[in-house]
Amino acid sequence: MKTKDVLVGAVAGAVAGLVTGILVAPDSGKNTRKKIANKVDEAKETLSEIKDQVVKKGHDVAEEIKQRVDEAHAA
Repeated sequence: MKTKDVLVGAVAGAVAGLVTGILVAPDSGKNTRKKIANKVDEAKETLSEIKDQVVKKGHDVAEEIKQRVDEAHAA
């Protein structure tokens, strides 16, 4: 299983749990919708941060591979 899939699944599970908790908690409809919207925004931000980290790691790995290939050709 890919790390990206695990991270996305973990975040999706956390969001689902938070939304379920909000929906079950007694509160007015307006406040519940506001809480859900806030949690969705937080999840989007978290996913964006994770995506940025994964992309950076991918670039780092690609650069490392390129360097090793160049060293192998030079040897």
